[in-house]
Amino acid sequence: YLKVGMVVTVDGNIVNSTSGTAATVTYAKELQGPITAKSTDTLTVLGQTVIVDNLTKIEVTGATPPASIADLKVGDIVEVSGFSTTGGIRATYIEAKQAGATAEYELKGTISAINGTLLTIGTQIVDINGASFNFTPKVGDYVEVKGTLGTGGNLVASSMVLKSRAFNTTNAGKAEVQGYVTSTS
Repeated sequence: YLKVGMVVTVDGNIVNSTSGTAATVTYAKELQGPITAKSTDTLTVLGQTVIVDNLTKIEVTGATPPASIADLKVGDIVEVSGFSTTGGIRATYIEAKQAGATAEYELKGTISAINGTLLTIGTQIVDINGASFNFTPKVGDYVEVKGTLGTGGNLVASSMVLKSRAFNTTNAGKAEVQGYVTSTS
């Protein structure tokens, strides 16, 4: 189910300089968790600043369409799709989830500090003790973490995967491009 505003990854073959054939289209959310702070144009979710503008598509059950940031409140669980920037995640799509719909949250971001088994991503502390991962985390790594909220607001990771944001053009036989859905027709 693709919706306008969702960031997707398209994997396929390049036919020529302007077109290609998609083998798979995968939705890629950046973040899922509770809103802990809100202003007129930003949300804080799992320690990440989410930037909301007039191009952000927002879905809130029960809200009069089109929904806006005013329809979201602190404590709501949201799924965020967008692009990471130096100021935070520029949201292209936000969907409010039903309370209790998920106990597992998801966070993608760059590790800025490590203290034993505690990582810092944005302002979110992530406890990786007991999590499954197959690499040695280091400051600067871009990771995807899944887990639950523990006491004190730490994200208690169940899994962590090392991700890459690099676009490797040395092997042009295959390429991956990411963008957001502008039409579902």
